[in-house]
Amino acid sequence: RRKPAVALPYFQALRQQATVNFSDVSDLISFAFLLEMSGDKTKSRAMFLKAREASEAAFSDQLDNAFPITLRAYALAGLGERDAALKGIDQALGLITNDARNHGTVEEIKARVLTRFGEKDRAIALLQHLLEISYDGPGEAPLTPALLRLDPDFDPLRGDPRFQKLCQEPVK
Repeated sequence: RRKPAVALPYFQALRQQATVNFSDVSDLISFAFLLEMSGDKTKSRAMFLKAREASEAAFSDQLDNAFPITLRAYALAGLGERDAALKGIDQALGLITNDARNHGTVEEIKARVLTRFGEKDRAIALLQHLLEISYDGPGEAPLTPALLRLDPDFDPLRGDPRFQKLCQEPVK
């Protein structure tokens, strides 16, 4: 994790780099989403394009590695390329069918992409599944009801009673 005081200069330096290392792609995607949420669509799009290019370069060298495929799909989602993003995520899921820890992580990204494109039914069903399994999250933790309540990626689902139910802590 990056501390707030160093995050902005780090992201600005990343934005100015002509080429980005694959290890920085997830940070670049995070920065692109932050720019998008702040209303700077032009810079956000540029960062999503840069992330797509860097992940495509890694993908071309590692055709059987789900990680660059997933990052590419997430960047495509940021660019509004729904079909290509979902196809990429499904391709990554196919590569890690028997990897419970990482399968859930890619499923979480798929839920985020589905939400982004307004596919509430599929996203909510996937989120319910994710709350029932153990997995590593794309960040440092898997989704919990508390994280669902806070995560802006799921704002489009907030008015749905099914989503509100997922956001409630289970009774012990």
